[in-house]
Amino acid sequence: MVLNYKNLTIAPVSSGNASNEDYLKEIAELRNKLNKAEQDIQYLRSNNKKAKTEAATFESLKNQFEAEHEGLIHLRNYVYILTDETVPESNTNVEELKKAIEDKNILIIGGHPNWYNKLKTLFPNWSFIGVEKFASLSPATADGRDKVYFFSNFICHSEYYRFTSYMQKHDVNYGYLKDTNTDSNIKQIFEELK
Repeated sequence: MVLNYKNLTIAPVSSGNASNEDYLKEIAELRNKLNKAEQDIQYLRSNNKKAKTEAATFESLKNQFEAEHEGLIHLRNYVYILTDETVPESNTNVEELKKAIEDKNILIIGGHPNWYNKLKTLFPNWSFIGVEKFASLSPATADGRDKVYFFSNFICHSEYYRFTSYMQKHDVNYGYLKDTNTDSNIKQIFEELK
């Protein structure tokens, strides 16, 4: 008599009625089932590895889209500033505003060389990065700044996203300068940093 337990055929060893042929047949069946189980495990491990790789890829894409979304929010706010005709008026003149912000740790990225050279003469302690050096610049350059400003008319999008993604992850304050009028730039920076 042969017993069937959860799809596993067992020879009746205790009854003494099992022959060597029954044992060999059972061993062969068990080896086949073990081989199938090992193949299933290998298949599941392979699928698990693929799923983990895909999950990591999706997480990376999600982070990239979130960074781009944050960048778009900043750009949208910048466009609102551009379309806002009212420039905040300060009760102090430009020279007083200049003195109030000259000791700030500012990084300006982009812009035409003539424009940022004018600002360099007004604010020699600030850092200016032209577009020609921007691609090779480490985003960590933004660390520890009071504010980082982009003059985005001259900046490559992929490098811009690389930088803004880094700044969002490291909570670096950044914004945009909208024109090449140095007085307007001074007023804007003063208003944003006060």
